[in-house]
Amino acid sequence: LADFVNLMSIISLLGIPFSIFMFIIGQGKYTNYFVAHTYGFLILPLISVKLRIEGWENTKDHAVYMANHQSFLDLILLPWAFPSRCVIVAKDIFKYYGPVGLYMYLSKNIYVKRQDRKKAVSTMDAAAEDARRKGVSIFIFVEGTRSHLKTLDLLPFKKGPFHLAIKTGHPIVPCVFSSFRTFFDGDKWQFMSGEVTIRFTKPIPTEGYSTDDMENLMSNVREDMLATYRSISQ
Repeated sequence: LADFVNLMSIISLLGIPFSIFMFIIGQGKYTNYFVAHTYGFLILPLISVKLRIEGWENTKDHAVYMANHQSFLDLILLPWAFPSRCVIVAKDIFKYYGPVGLYMYLSKNIYVKRQDRKKAVSTMDAAAEDARRKGVSIFIFVEGTRSHLKTLDLLPFKKGPFHLAIKTGHPIVPCVFSSFRTFFDGDKWQFMSGEVTIRFTKPIPTEGYSTDDMENLMSNVREDMLATYRSISQ
C-alpha cells in the first residue's frame, strides 16, 4: 500500500494545478484523461517495458471499465490506456493521503468504504446516478485489491462494480492487463525487459440484468476476462 500511495502522491502533485483549473471551469470529468496521458508520456520511456494496447475500438463514451489488478505496476502502465470522460472508484482510505485525496476530490473520483456494506451500496447508487447525469464512464479494479498471484488466474470479483454497472445501465468493457510475472518481481521491485498487452474486449451489455441475477453477469464477465488474460499472457 505504501508503494502505491507514494506513486499516486507524485502523480497527484503534478496533476493538482490542472485539476483545480478543470474543477473551476466545471470540466473535472476530463481531468483524469489528460493527467493520465501526460504522465504516461513522461514515465513510459523510463521503464524497460514495451506496451501494446489492443481493442481501443471497443471503448465507449459511456461504460463501466473493469480491470484486473496485479501490482502497483498497473498504475504505471494504465495512463496510456485510460479512457476519456472517465472517473475512478477507489478505497476511501485514499482520501486521507494528502495530495492523493485532494486530486481525487478535484477530479470527481469516487470513494467507497467497503467495510460498511450498506454505505458502500449507497455510494455505488449515488455514483451510478451521477454517472448517468453527467455522461461519464467509470473505471474500477474488479478484484478489489492487488492479486500478486503467481499463476494465470484472477481473484474472486467484487459485487460492487456489477451493482454499479447495472444501476448505470452502461455496458461493461473489460480492460485486461497481461501477466507481469515473466519480467517483474513485485516483492523485490525488480524489473527486466518485457512486454505488456492491455486489451479492451467487446462491451458486455447490462440491459436486462437486475441485482437479483447479478451472479450471471459476473460469471460472463469473469469468463471473458480470464480467457483474455490467459490468451495475452502466453
